[in-house]
Amino acid sequence: RVADGYRLVGIDLEPEVVTVYGPSSLLDELEYVETDGVRVVENVSSRSVEVGVNLRGNDRLLDVEPSVVRANIVVEPINEERLLDAVPLFVQGREWEPSVESLRVLIRGASREIQALDVYNVAVVIEPSTDIPSDQNRMVLTEGQRGGFRVILPIEATIVSTEPAEVELVRVP
Repeated sequence: RVADGYRLVGIDLEPEVVTVYGPSSLLDELEYVETDGVRVVENVSSRSVEVGVNLRGNDRLLDVEPSVVRANIVVEPINEERLLDAVPLFVQGREWEPSVESLRVLIRGASREIQALDVYNVAVVIEPSTDIPSDQNRMVLTEGQRGGFRVILPIEATIVSTEPAEVELVRVP
């Protein structure tokens, strides 16, 4: 079992094939060999470990080459999406006012980290450009656009969407 919020993708062995030597009567009955157990408890990242090849009680009569293989354990976070309502919107400076005070933000990321998020540790920030002509009184911004708004997250995650998708700024008279 891996850590909560993660899943075991697979375990690959290097090499995948070993050679077993011994009396043909025992070799004829041998369908496969196993490795010693690999502990994956509380794993939160992929790793490689060396494990012994297990001849299931025939180790005194049979020999195996190599007797140790590398197990590459691949673990990844379970990703999910979460919708945060009413994420606060902050406009830097006093020259502009937004058309909305908050946004709905759909985020995709590791389950464990996504579940720890709330509207108190996520924010939407707008940093209006200072070179906007003084006669321009309105502008519409989108997430990720140059000069647009940014969603600030305390974790590595993907912003799937925002609602509304655009924010209008109005110059304060």
